[in-house]
Amino acid sequence: MRIDKLALVPAPLNPMITGAQLGKQEIAAGTGTEIEISFRPVSYLPMRVSWVARITEFAWFSHFCDEQVRGPFEYFRHCHGIRPEIQNGQTGTQLTDEVEFSLPFGTLGHLWDTAVLRQMKQMFSIRQERLPAILAAKVRQAL
Repeated sequence: MRIDKLALVPAPLNPMITGAQLGKQEIAAGTGTEIEISFRPVSYLPMRVSWVARITEFAWFSHFCDEQVRGPFEYFRHCHGIRPEIQNGQTGTQLTDEVEFSLPFGTLGHLWDTAVLRQMKQMFSIRQERLPAILAAKVRQAL
């Protein structure tokens, strides 16, 4: 996947940042942000599929949801959950994904549900593998 275009609508100010820290407030993508991505549905073919999603909900330290505006699905909604969690005595953050989708072409489209689910699981698995490095880089950047 690659990001082709971003129309950023900043999120409201982070309620945990006050005083002198306000100048260090990072911009987060808030409700109304639109992102255009493209991807190859079949990795060995050069054809790319375009997809536009809009953030429809944003709540600090809770979740944000995006919905397809234009793209390959008849309907697509993805909510990214974020919540603190303690595991084995260590405080951390649990990330969850809730995805609802339907494919076009009615019954014929349902024949592809399994293949699409498999591809999504693979995509989330790759993200999960890369997440520790992404977060570590973000921490270094903040220092």
